[in-house]
Amino acid sequence: MSRVAFLAVILGTSACAAPKEAPAPQPTAEEARATLDTWWASYVGAVKAGDATALAGMHATDVYLVEPGMPTMRGRDAVAAAFGEGFKVVKYAEVNIHPELTEWIGEQIFQAGSFDDRFSVQGKTQASYGRYTGLFAKDSTGAWRVVRALVAQDSVVTPKGGK
Repeated sequence: MSRVAFLAVILGTSACAAPKEAPAPQPTAEEARATLDTWWASYVGAVKAGDATALAGMHATDVYLVEPGMPTMRGRDAVAAAFGEGFKVVKYAEVNIHPELTEWIGEQIFQAGSFDDRFSVQGKTQASYGRYTGLFAKDSTGAWRVVRALVAQDSVVTPKGGK
């Protein structure tokens, strides 16, 4: 077979091949924010309930988490253990998350923002203020989990009227 005939066969075959599907459109920043708003609502519920198991389940199995006053947590089991101990002495009354930046990085969502919490330690009410960054990804079940997070506490104060 001549080169021309061979080339014609190849080109003809490729012309009959199924067309490639266009990639799915990237979700919008608003969709990312709505996804994380739902995640944060579950997070707040777990923290206020003092449920370390539920909180740990919201993190990836290989999470890397830095929280003030705690050792760096690597893995879901470390999150469950650290927060399980913490919830024995700290009771959260209020947890407020204030996202400031939410954007897609490939198939993951990055978010940065601030927070303010009210909690009690041995009956003494305190308020905490700070900032956070988090990287979220879907796991094999389709659930969104935090895979990397850094929390920086700016201040802890006793609010007026606190014990």
